[in-house]
Amino acid sequence: MFLCFILSGAESHKIQLSLSALLLFSNLLIWFLISLEKSNRRTSEVLGQDSTLETHNKEILQDLDEELNRRKAQRDIEKN
Repeated sequence: MFLCFILSGAESHKIQLSLSALLLFSNLLIWFLISLEKSNRRTSEVLGQDSTLETHNKEILQDLDEELNRRKAQRDIEKN
């Protein structure tokens, strides 16, 4: 915008139009990059949650397996 203001007295309106188009394009590009970064952050958070859930599920399965083995051992002791 500042460049357009400086060139307002210029005879060529093509330069002003080109600078305005360039400014608009750069703003759209910045907006797109910011949106992409936000999307990447959300994806990383979701993947992090998935790995946390996976770890939690493994811990639960391990606890259940230990409990099952304990009960089997107890039942074997009671049978003998």
